[in-house]
Amino acid sequence: MNQMTPAAAAIILICLIAVTLLIRAVWETRQLTVSKIVVEKKNTQEGLPGVCFDEQSEQTVCVSAIYKKNISSQDILPHDEANRFRIIQLSDLHADHLFISPARLIQTISSAQPDLIVFTGDLTGKDKHIAKGLSLLKTIQQDTVLSTIPFAAVPGNHDTEETIAGMKALGITILANAHCSFSSAAGPVQIVGLEDLRTGQPNFEKALRTCITDSMTARTSKKILDNGSKKIACETPNAASVRSCPTIFSDRHTDNGPDHCAQFVFPADGHRVILAHNPDTVFNIPEKAASIMLTGHFHGGQIWMPFRFEFIMLREEKLPRMGITQGLTCFRGLQLYISRGLGCVSIPLRLFSLPELAVIDLMREETYDKS
Repeated sequence: MNQMTPAAAAIILICLIAVTLLIRAVWETRQLTVSKIVVEKKNTQEGLPGVCFDEQSEQTVCVSAIYKKNISSQDILPHDEANRFRIIQLSDLHADHLFISPARLIQTISSAQPDLIVFTGDLTGKDKHIAKGLSLLKTIQQDTVLSTIPFAAVPGNHDTEETIAGMKALGITILANAHCSFSSAAGPVQIVGLEDLRTGQPNFEKALRTCITDSMTARTSKKILDNGSKKIACETPNAASVRSCPTIFSDRHTDNGPDHCAQFVFPADGHRVILAHNPDTVFNIPEKAASIMLTGHFHGGQIWMPFRFEFIMLREEKLPRMGITQGLTCFRGLQLYISRGLGCVSIPLRLFSLPELAVIDLMREETYDKS
């Protein structure tokens, strides 16, 4: 009987590992994980761990975030509803390679009972699948629980004019260098959306000057009746879909004109959330400009490789070269969140990069006495 050579044994072992990884890569595309971020603003004279904003007062305003990955369905359930504003973030649907069932996605979103749904770009990878992506968004919107929840989106690098027009036709508010504002149980909430870094020109100052009130108004009519504490700021009868209006967050000026170091620091009684597809957009906004910034684009690498080779070979962005590729990190004075997204780009596989959606709870400001 011939004995197996070491070379043959090695080849068999490599093949078994390859098959195992391939099976896992196929399996991962059909999973759905949920991450949860609780964002709090706190007033303290002593300071707290987190991101600190210096206000024109005796106190320091700190933003801190609690981040939990792969939470259970029980953890998704709302808590302390009287003091929070809940956002669901969807990103990188890539409907041409999306293998999570719409029913499962909708059930997860609806069980969270959000106040707002946001989509941070890339509906599809190819234009011929735009209709499939729009159909999924429409299905989400028509759900009994979600039909009155406002829905906002920013464009991704794969989103064409046809994609944007299709989302607008569904009543989704496109925040491309624009913002919308809410009053809520957590205080004033401003949602600022920026154009894609590759295909557009992100302009934070323009976004603060441009207020969107079009489809968002109609979709929140029932929500306003159910909970009077949540409404859209800047709303007027027959408002134009895009118009300039003052924001609920005041800018600062010095004697020499705008103070760009402090101009976009917002007051202690509210939250500002920035939406952008590409995480590197963080370099295009002032430091300490928001409570949190929600992004996607990187897919968590999608296919894991040792030493982050997937980012070195396929990405030109700055953040991956700094080791920032997914999840929550404190960067440039704000909490930056990078979603792994839901679909796959180019190839229908994921490896050690499970699809995810994020639940973000913005909490009412609290004042802490160190004593």
